[in-house]
Amino acid sequence: MNQNFCIVVLLGLPASGKSWLANKLCSFLSENDCVVKCAAYDNIVSLEEQAKIALSSTSELTKHYRREMKETVESILATPNSSQKNVMIVDDNNYYRSMRYEYHQLAAKFNTGYLQIYVRCEVANALFQNSNRPQSNRVPDCVIVQMDTRLELPCESWENSLTIDSADLNNPSMMSKIWVRIQEAISNPVSTIKRLEEKKLVAEQSKLCNNHNVVHNIDKALRKQISQYIREHKEKNSARVLAAQLNDIRQSVMEDAKRGIIVPPADILKADDESIDMPKLETWVTTIFLQRCSSQHGHDLVKLFFFFLFLCYKF
Repeated sequence: MNQNFCIVVLLGLPASGKSWLANKLCSFLSENDCVVKCAAYDNIVSLEEQAKIALSSTSELTKHYRREMKETVESILATPNSSQKNVMIVDDNNYYRSMRYEYHQLAAKFNTGYLQIYVRCEVANALFQNSNRPQSNRVPDCVIVQMDTRLELPCESWENSLTIDSADLNNPSMMSKIWVRIQEAISNPVSTIKRLEEKKLVAEQSKLCNNHNVVHNIDKALRKQISQYIREHKEKNSARVLAAQLNDIRQSVMEDAKRGIIVPPADILKADDESIDMPKLETWVTTIFLQRCSSQHGHDLVKLFFFFLFLCYKF
C-alpha cells in the first residue's frame, strides 16, 4: 500500500521537452518536501540503440527495454515509503496507450495515484529543437517523424491526463498546476477510483436490466390485450383490420419505451427489490396505448378497443 505515492507518466515526441520537464519537476517537488524518483528511458537505452530499435522490423528489443523500465518502477513502488509524499516520474515517449496502461496497472496494484502529462509538440518544432541539441544527444529525424505517426493521444478517462504545450513549459504557473494535479491523484488512488467505477457499472447494469424488464413487461401487457381481442373476434374481418392497427400502435409505444421517450411513473417500480407492480404497469401502458389510438385513428378505434377491454375483464 502506497497511499502517499503518485506515478507521473510523461508522454510525447522526442525533443518535445519531456526530460527538461522531468528535471524541473524533480527540483520543484523536492522543494515541496516530496521524495522524488525518476526512471528515464534514455538512462536505460542509449540514443543510438533507440534509433536502431525504432527502425527495426521487430519489436522484441522494445519490449525487453520497456519491461526493464516497468520493473524499475515496480521495484521502487514495492519499497515501503515514508510519510512524505512520494512521486515516481516515468520519463519516456510512451507513444502507445498500452505502454501507459502498464503503469496504470501498477498504480492499481500498489494503490497509488496516477497522472499522465502529455507534452504536446508539433513534429516540425520537435525536429527544430532536436537540431539544436548537441550532436551526441540528437535523435535521428526519421525516428521523430515515425513516432509522430504512431503517437496515440490521451483520450481515455483512466489516463487522467494533463496536456501541456511545449511552448508553455517555461510558464511560471506550470509547476503549481502540475503539483495540484499530483496531490489530487494521491488523494484518489487508482484502486479507489476503480472500485467506484465498478460500483457505478454494477448500478448501470442493474438499471439497464431493470429497464429491459420494464420494456419487456410493457410489450407483454400490450400483446396480451391485443391477442385476447384477436382470439375473441378471429372470425370477423373487421377484427383483423383492427388487430393490425393495434399492433402498429403497440410497436410505436414499444419504440418510445426503448428510447426513453415514455417512462413509467416511479411508483410502478417497487423500491425494496426493484420488482415491477404489474397491475399499475398495465393500467399505465393501457392509458398510453388508448391515447395513441385516439390520436392516430380517432375515437371509433378507442370505443371499439374499450368495448374489447370491457369484455376481457368481465369474463
